[in-house]
Amino acid sequence: MSNAQINNHSGISSILRCLVAAIIACACFIHGNASEAPIDESGTPEQKGKELSKLILSRVPIKNYQTKGLLTTRSRSGQRERKRISSTVYTSSSLTWTNVFQIADMDGRVRNEYLIVRNPDKPNQYYRSSGKVDVKGQTLIEKINDPFVTIGGSGFMMGDMGFEFLFWPSQIVTRHTIKSGRKAYILESKQENPEVYSKILTWVDKKTLGPMKAEAYGLDGKLLKRFSVGGIREIQGQKVVSRFDMDDRITGHFSRIEFRE
Repeated sequence: MSNAQINNHSGISSILRCLVAAIIACACFIHGNASEAPIDESGTPEQKGKELSKLILSRVPIKNYQTKGLLTTRSRSGQRERKRISSTVYTSSSLTWTNVFQIADMDGRVRNEYLIVRNPDKPNQYYRSSGKVDVKGQTLIEKINDPFVTIGGSGFMMGDMGFEFLFWPSQIVTRHTIKSGRKAYILESKQENPEVYSKILTWVDKKTLGPMKAEAYGLDGKLLKRFSVGGIREIQGQKVVSRFDMDDRITGHFSRIEFRE
């Protein structure tokens, strides 16, 4: 992203922004025909895995989209915290598109901003607000190289929202299953030199290619996090997934994003 582009995003901090726009984009406003058979079922598990991961990444939004709601976190002891979140997807004439994220206090004061620049064939680029402003009072954005930065103190990481795991070298469809009454693939993603996750299992809806559930495993092979989606709400005339949960099995920390408008 050029300095001009970064400055442009910094100057629109009043626009609705925030979390999991990447996942919402899998549910609507995407290139491709979800009614077609997604992958060649005659291939090997490895061939099907690579084809499936590429298909998910290729489903690029075709129009801008924004929504807002609440981010709720709960500690093991039961302490809750609520924040306002907003989400915007910015598209372009190329396949590159941007998720701009914003988190605010309940009184509306913006605390954090995040950007994920995405392209089906290129590594993600990650940015966040630096805590500094320019001479015009606009928030400055800095590039970060760590996709495991948490978003708004929740269990969600930037790499989770950017589907970073779909770029890992090992992608295997381990089996087919039924999830919530729908046919699904189970995709196993592994990286060569794991830092946080050793593997991620994703339940992928066969028809829409939307992730329905995911499990992240640590370096010791134990389950670290469980992610799930649920709830359908009509927002701006479109039916979208409205609730996302992240359950940290180690710390007992629970996070929920619920879009309401």
